[in-house]
Amino acid sequence: MIAFATAQPNLQFKRINTQNDLSNNWVRCFYQDDIGYVWIGTADGLNRYSGHGVEVFRVIPDGSDNPISITVNDISRKGANELWISTDI
Repeated sequence: MIAFATAQPNLQFKRINTQNDLSNNWVRCFYQDDIGYVWIGTADGLNRYSGHGVEVFRVIPDGSDNPISITVNDISRKGANELWISTDI
């Protein structure tokens, strides 16, 4: 008989919300890419979490300086270095 010992990983959890830069607390979907970024779709845009902070990506229409609010409904991978984002517009 062979016995295997498995070490439990040291897991740490961190709450991500609007208090630490998430664009909206209503999370609709998320996706982790091959690099390790976690892409988070919310009711107010696309967010990328690096493990250290959140970067928000917003849509700015041509001829405007103001971003518009979009709801990200789904995130999926199409191919290498390419994500498809499903929105409400």
